[in-house]
Amino acid sequence: MTATPSGIKWVPGYTATGLGEGAAQTPFYQSLPIPKASIGYFVCVILLLGTVTFMAVYPALRYGVWQAGITYYSSVGRATPPLLHGRSDVVTNAESIRRFAPRHLELMLAASIAHQASDPKDRPYGTDAVEMVAGLIDPNQSVGIAQLRPGEIEEWAPALAGQSRFDPDVAIRVMTGKLADAEQYIRLQGMEHGSTSKTSHFMLLALVQNCAERSQMEQTVDSFFEYGGSWEQMLGDHQYGGLWNEQLRLILLHVDWLILQGWELPEGV
Repeated sequence: MTATPSGIKWVPGYTATGLGEGAAQTPFYQSLPIPKASIGYFVCVILLLGTVTFMAVYPALRYGVWQAGITYYSSVGRATPPLLHGRSDVVTNAESIRRFAPRHLELMLAASIAHQASDPKDRPYGTDAVEMVAGLIDPNQSVGIAQLRPGEIEEWAPALAGQSRFDPDVAIRVMTGKLADAEQYIRLQGMEHGSTSKTSHFMLLALVQNCAERSQMEQTVDSFFEYGGSWEQMLGDHQYGGLWNEQLRLILLHVDWLILQGWELPEGV
């Protein structure tokens, strides 16, 4: 029986697969491309992982990295405007802060402004332009050096209703009103559930400075007393613990910096 031609053209010395006669077929895994990562790449990865591990294990190192980063990008005193403008805004408006705030609230007010005005996304280099444009898209946008939302002026400083949230003096007075109202509420809750230490009082103010509404402020303070005054339990709250930890960390970084600039902690904190 005559074989039907297959159509395959044989080349002397080679098989139909193209391999030389007698040669074994190369395993698939050997034909895969080899990553061309340099030794430097692996060194960088190892250093990064090591840094992350040390930051997780040693809170002091983590604090130092955060403080160094914020201080660098705040760069108070340089000729060019810093990316994070909050600390510069505090320096510029220090007289107004001291004029409007009770003495024991001066440091927290300054730290709140330093924190709120340092948003690199909304207020890069201290400009209001980004927030003005964003406000056309989202009227609920927080703006100014105190990052006030619509309605906050009326809520915390009703005498200033109708004023601009971009005005630094207005922002400072509204934030002062918020802290003063929160302080009064903390004292009322303390009378009912048991007084708090001045340090806990200070820490609660560090949290409520970020509350846009009275109900949020009261809920935050109530949570502290519901947890029996335990910061460990409160900061471990499954719903808000992450936010509260972040706010405390950022505020206290600014508090430490402000103390180095001559601002004073309230007595007993």
